[in-house]
Amino acid sequence: MKGGRWYLTSTGQIAAEGEAMRRSQPLYARGWQALRMLKAAGISDIAMMAARVEEKTAASVLTGYFQTLSRVGLVVRAGAVIPPRFALIDDLGPEAPRIDSRRHVVIEPNSGRELPMPWGKQKGGV
Repeated sequence: MKGGRWYLTSTGQIAAEGEAMRRSQPLYARGWQALRMLKAAGISDIAMMAARVEEKTAASVLTGYFQTLSRVGLVVRAGAVIPPRFALIDDLGPEAPRIDSRRHVVIEPNSGRELPMPWGKQKGGV
């Protein structure tokens, strides 16, 4: 989905063309939705939109997630700025890419692709 309208629902959920950012989703999925909305943002802005109050390490966790996505070419890190900034290369869809550390791949569920992590040896199935 490219562009579109974003709004807060009456229950405080962020929605995009009928898709709500559910607080019950994992942090990485909420971070993905936040970056889709912002297109490019600093990690503190992404964490502010995506994290629950009790998720004190959200910025650190999301930094690791987006750094992994940048290494496989799904997002780009904007230079060496601290704190880091990330931008979408292409809006792949609403489902957040998942990192399968055991198999050393990033699974992009919108297209069904599995992208090997260049720094790890790809292993057998999960």
